Amino acid sequence: MAIRASVGRVRVTRATLPGEPGYIRSMRLQMDHIANRLNAEIEGIKKATVEGMAFALEPIMARSQELVPEDSGKLKRSAFIEIIPSVAGPVAIIGYARHGQPHYAAFVHEMIHIPHAKGKSAKFLEIAVNEKIGVFRRRLTRYITENTGFK
Repeated sequence: MAIRASVGRVRVTRATLPGEPGYIRSMRLQMDHIANRLNAEIEGIKKATVEGMAFALEPIMARSQELVPEDSGKLKRSAFIEIIPSVAGPVAIIGYARHGQPHYAAFVHEMIHIPHAKGKSAKFLEIAVNEKIGVFRRRLTRYITENTGFK
């Protein structure tokens, strides 16, 4: 899919000159046709952007899952990625302990003085974002390009 703009021809049997009756109606029909095509393309891009953001966040989540401390496993299992479409553009939320469960998620994330098992770390989500932000950008760009034709 690609964004295209064209001044297409809507078949009109009369009103070919500006002074003729029906000319304005004819032009409005043509502009409506163009607007409808563009709106369809924009909706496709919005959908690809929402899906692309989830796709692009996967490496960040995977890295944070490697780093998240595990005792009972509740914190690790509480990981989530949520993309909320909105008029202003999609909002991506990546995190742990959606709706506050488990209640200790923020404490574990922020307490850098507490020792963790080898390969595990406080700031597990922050570290993952810092390490993988470039991958996020590339994956989002690739997804949108492959799914919309937009470059």
